Amino acid sequence: MSREQRFGFQTTQAVNLVSGGVKINALPEQASTVVNHRIDATLNTDDVRKHIHRTISPVARKLGLEVEGDGTPQWSFISSSTKEKKGRVVLSDAFNSALEPAPFTPLGSAKPWLLLQGVMRAVWKDILVAPDVMGGNTDTKSYWKLTKHIFRFSPGSDLPFPIKGEEENIHTVDERTAIHGLVKATEFYKLLIQAVGSQYNL
Repeated sequence: MSREQRFGFQTTQAVNLVSGGVKINALPEQASTVVNHRIDATLNTDDVRKHIHRTISPVARKLGLEVEGDGTPQWSFISSSTKEKKGRVVLSDAFNSALEPAPFTPLGSAKPWLLLQGVMRAVWKDILVAPDVMGGNTDTKSYWKLTKHIFRFSPGSDLPFPIKGEEENIHTVDERTAIHGLVKATEFYKLLIQAVGSQYNL
């Protein structure tokens, strides 16, 4: 399994935001960093919090720093110390945005799953359809209370990207798609709407 494939089955973390001083000739009085996680579907946010605490604590002790929670119940498992420290590290949920992994979608003989498979095979002939794991929750969380049948699927091209040495640049500068992918996506949504419209008891 490649490194990229492993990311679908384990918790990932990336330091995406770092902030510190206010001018070039003065050391920062405080600094902050935001670490983004996509959580393994078999774990939860508490597992991530405890992992962060276990990872940071030895380094903090070595530097003479206190590690504490931000006072919210989520971080109350961290016990406070009465010893004098050089400084402190405060752990919190950035922007109050912590999300549990998405619930599992019913598969097997579930009608919505069978319908989606059928539409996929109608658009991309002779393919095998199999479920996968998707760690991102930014959009799907808005549907959790609406239905348990949530499919994070984006139709596109089954051909290599037409510009040699380049990619679609997902989530970054100059995000784009191949024209063949746009045609296939249009065909997919057309058939999906027709298929859903013909069903009454999904």
